[in-house]
Amino acid sequence: MARPIEGKRDNVKKSDRLRLNFYFDPVRRSQELIDLDVALKEQRESLEGIHRDGTPLDDNATIKRIYRFYDLVYDEETRKLQSFSLNEKKVERARRESGFFANTTHGVDFDPMTAQRHYKLRDEQEKYFAMMKGTMGADRQRN
Repeated sequence: MARPIEGKRDNVKKSDRLRLNFYFDPVRRSQELIDLDVALKEQRESLEGIHRDGTPLDDNATIKRIYRFYDLVYDEETRKLQSFSLNEKKVERARRESGFFANTTHGVDFDPMTAQRHYKLRDEQEKYFAMMKGTMGADRQRN
């Protein structure tokens, strides 16, 4: 069944061939699990050092980004770390989701493997072209 999809401004398209493709890559999963274990170890060692030395913590946004797998208890005024514990739910979720990725197709009749073959290098290509434009000074239109 085709459903309307709203775009920018008054642009509305029908979703007659909109597909969400899910994939699992065991090699990607193993690398993500290794990266997770390394991140957990580095975060724990860093927090142990901060707790031992009494170093004040950064702002809330920074500590949530850097120590995202740990729950921190600290003094709001002095920003000194009092305790920390591993957030098992976040770690379990990261482990469960590792190795999975998705892409969407619209307006083409690709099966999931054909879509993956066509779009697998898209992010790398966009990053490469953006880097080339910046190097050449063509990142902005001068008109």
